[in-house]
Amino acid sequence: MKVLWHGILCAFLIMNVWATVPLLLVPKIQEYVRQYNKLEMPLQRVTEVIQRAIDSCNADAVVLVNQPGITLDDLEDYQSFIVLRSYSFMSSTLGAIPRVTRPVNLDGLSSYALRKCGGKYIEANGLDEIDTYIDSRKRVIRINLPELPDEPEARREALELADLSLRKTLRKLPSPYHLVVYTSSTMGLLNVNDETRWATKTIFPDLSEDASRSVEFERNEHVMEVDRPFPSKRTKLLNLTAFQCSHLLDHEVIYENEMLILGILAVTFVFLLLQLLKLILIAYRWSFGRPYITTAHVKPHIKATKAE
Repeated sequence: MKVLWHGILCAFLIMNVWATVPLLLVPKIQEYVRQYNKLEMPLQRVTEVIQRAIDSCNADAVVLVNQPGITLDDLEDYQSFIVLRSYSFMSSTLGAIPRVTRPVNLDGLSSYALRKCGGKYIEANGLDEIDTYIDSRKRVIRINLPELPDEPEARREALELADLSLRKTLRKLPSPYHLVVYTSSTMGLLNVNDETRWATKTIFPDLSEDASRSVEFERNEHVMEVDRPFPSKRTKLLNLTAFQCSHLLDHEVIYENEMLILGILAVTFVFLLLQLLKLILIAYRWSFGRPYITTAHVKPHIKATKAE
């Protein structure tokens, strides 16, 4: 029997360590990790790779997942890792290290991330969920999943529950910029047959060895080139246009009140015409020496005649 640590580091970075960075590209990491795809990677090198992914501090959350007892055989059942595979597929940086000489020091990585980028430390044990938060402060999240049972069906069920637990945690992160390291803290006892069989295995080869991974690019940068919108000017508190009266010459107002406006214009025209005729009559009387006499002037004259 030989003692060998079989790790999975997944970093969105992936590794036995599996690491992924779903939205962020960390240059040169994938190329470096690929060199150890069929070899045991020294722990020091593994630590350097993860620290390099942390150094830029682009990730708003560093998620360190410890799944004790997981093996390369477990990772061949893709149905048990639907969430992990989905995030790995979307990740811009993906590193898979199936063979590491010793377990990764997650406590040391947590301290390194806090020291390098600051933030708040959160730890969840078992399948417990982390509390929801919405502030922009960085987080270092440590998830300690339960030990896997030996019985095949129970083991598969435990892996599926752990996968769903990971989804709940990642969905609570307010930012898509995060680094995930998925690994195991336990040592595995391998016989000669297991050692030979695992020597050529890797982690999710359809993802980690895909031809597109040979080219580094941001896989989630989908920006459409559209004209910048220019919204109407608004006040800081109220939109005053809602309180403004309609303009008289607004074509919509004229159309909706057509008959009313025509009636007003007709009445106004008749009134002005009558006033004009009255002025013409007055001017005519004055021009022929006949002053315009009202009834008030005539009545006194009639009374005086009768008296005589």
